[in-house]
Amino acid sequence: MKTNLHLLLIISALVLGLNSAHANVTMPAIFGDHMVLQQSAKLPVWGKADPGEKITATIAGQSLGATADANGKWQVFFEPLPANTKPVELTVRGKNTVVMQDVLVGDVWVASGQSNMEFGINSTSRAKEDISKANYPLIRLF
Repeated sequence: MKTNLHLLLIISALVLGLNSAHANVTMPAIFGDHMVLQQSAKLPVWGKADPGEKITATIAGQSLGATADANGKWQVFFEPLPANTKPVELTVRGKNTVVMQDVLVGDVWVASGQSNMEFGINSTSRAKEDISKANYPLIRLF
């Protein structure tokens, strides 16, 4: 019985050790390629990593450091950026590197609450015509 308990403890320690040794910096789903960040406002960027892991986040010439807390959470606040039409990259480095490409800075609009908001242009009577004329590469949708 004592041997089985020791074996169980050793296996548990190995599994937990392997799990934390392979942890990566992760970002919430709201961060990703083709996103828009709010212009002229402090820009919070956050995520998770191993507790105590050093993180470096970089965008548009700004580079900030953070250390993941005991729960693995970290956050930085970039200085406000002006609106742009030329995309930039947001890079987050820890044990791994996460790169978000084609990031714009502009106005972020949040809309919710109306059932007709799910009504896509594909459902309209002039969908083919409207889609063929549409050219709005700076509009992004999450």
